[in-house]
Amino acid sequence: SSGPDSSWPARLQSLLTARFPGRPVDVALRGGRGVSVHDHLALLRDGLEAETPALVLWQAGTVEAVRGLDPDDMGETMRQGLERIRRRGADIIILDQQYSRFLRANTNIEPYRDKLRLLAAAAGAPLFRRYDVMQHWVETGALDLERTARAERGAATDRLNDCLARALAELIALGVAEAR
Repeated sequence: SSGPDSSWPARLQSLLTARFPGRPVDVALRGGRGVSVHDHLALLRDGLEAETPALVLWQAGTVEAVRGLDPDDMGETMRQGLERIRRRGADIIILDQQYSRFLRANTNIEPYRDKLRLLAAAAGAPLFRRYDVMQHWVETGALDLERTARAERGAATDRLNDCLARALAELIALGVAEAR
């Protein structure tokens, strides 16, 4: 992206702040590229001791799929983390993998997607189907990072981050309206 303010978490914070004026909104990113669900579980242990978030967005499954790790192990580790989050009183949204032709061609992604669907249902948490949303954008020609010229990739990534943040903000706003 063109910078930290263009990341989807930064965009999400901006959109939620505008949507819910007068309410404090802080979107904090924990983890990063190459972080597995086992790493996330350790981050959750430490993070939930230090603060109590209202909502945790947990994106998972890509690292496990790329590394060919056991989907059932991923599921059990996430189940432990989801229980920990619930005990702290936070709501949860699970995000599945990003869509990419490369990922689809080089991994068997479906067992991981299936596991995330089951985990979300068991936890009573929404599953943000990022994979399906991004696949739709690619198939309709709306946004395709893998086929975007290198010189235009930063702007395309910014657009992708903004679109993801808008979709997540809408999902969160629907949840807030339902909770009222």
